[in-house]
Amino acid sequence: MLAAGIITASVIAPPARGAMMAVALGDEPAHRLLSEPGVRLRGIGTIPNSIIIDTKQGGLWMVAIRHKILLLNGSARLCSEGNRL
Repeated sequence: MLAAGIITASVIAPPARGAMMAVALGDEPAHRLLSEPGVRLRGIGTIPNSIIIDTKQGGLWMVAIRHKILLLNGSARLCSEGNRL
């Protein structure tokens, strides 16, 4: 049971830096995070209202929480077909 929890957390939990999927849960769009320093767009996510971003600095999760944006572990492979940058 503990092993399953650890594996799930490693898949869902976003890294402090690197590629991640941002999913808007509220009224504010996920691309709001692109105005943060060091964040760049990698593509449009496969989940509605989502984008794939890349960041070189940590602490983005605090901004995301404030704007009701869920961050998930992600990569360019999660971009919808033809929407990779």
